Order: sequence, then structure tokens, then C-alpha cells
Amino acid sequence: MSVLLAVGGARVRHAEVAEEARLYPGTWITAGHYETRAAANKAVRGVRSGEIRAYRPQGAYAAVVQMIDGHPGIAVRYAGHPATPLLDMRTVEEVYVPRAGRSENPDAFRAHVAHALDRYASGEDLATEAWTHGDPIRLAAEIEALAGLRRLRLFRQNAQSGGAS
Repeated sequence: MSVLLAVGGARVRHAEVAEEARLYPGTWITAGHYETRAAANKAVRGVRSGEIRAYRPQGAYAAVVQMIDGHPGIAVRYAGHPATPLLDMRTVEEVYVPRAGRSENPDAFRAHVAHALDRYASGEDLATEAWTHGDPIRLAAEIEALAGLRRLRLFRQNAQSGGAS
């Protein structure tokens, strides 16, 4: 969900953009259009500095000016609290479904990821299994599944140790 904004004086819904960015740490979220590049640059400075309240504390968000539909605009991403490392909290499905759609065979990719997750859940060690290049879709899907499992393990470890989530 990208928020449509600011051509012709409409206001950017910064609180919604900041919230969406926190849900998908590290992912660029289109925040909106501005009438001038100067206005977009000012918004970027406000995001980075925390001057715009929704993007506090200072340094928790990154922002860049980009052209959006022929108008200057900004994109924002959550980088995490400056004192804590960024943790990717997305589920395996949130990451692999869009990637499956870009695969040569999306159905096979999804099936291979599901199979790899099932095998992992049943106790198999996919990480030490010998991989071959015979089926590149299967290989990519298994790597995706393992990366997702690792991401979740790190998030859970951090949550159990009382770190930021």
C-alpha cells in the first residue's frame, strides 16, 4: 500500500507512511508527490531529522527524493531505532510470494518453498544437504525458505532477549 499524496497542495499522511514503513523495515515506501523538488527535499530533511513527528526518533527513518509519475516525490524506509540493529520482521510468505511472482514458474517456486518448509518442520537439515544446479527454481525456493527461517529465528531470539522488535 503506497499513500497517494501532495500534487496540488494535498497533505502527505506521514503517520500512515511511517507506520507502513515500520511494518516492512528496510523496504522503500512511496510517501507521495510534491509540487517542487525543493518541497520534496525539505520533506526528506524532515524525515531524516525527525522534525516531522511521525518519523521520530531522529535517524530511525531514511528518505530519498525520487520522481513519481513525473513529479518530485519522496520514498521512506524504516531503518530501526538508531541504537538498535534493524530486524526484518516479515514472514516467510511476505517475502517469497512476490519473488515467486517474478519466477519463470511461480507455481513451482511456491510448491518448492512449501515443500522445503515442510521438510524443515519435520526435522530435516536443508542447510547441509547437497544442492545441485539441475533445477534452478527449486534451488532458489529452498534458499528463500532457509533465508526466511533464519530471519524469523533472529527476530525471535532478539525478542526473547528483550531487544527491540
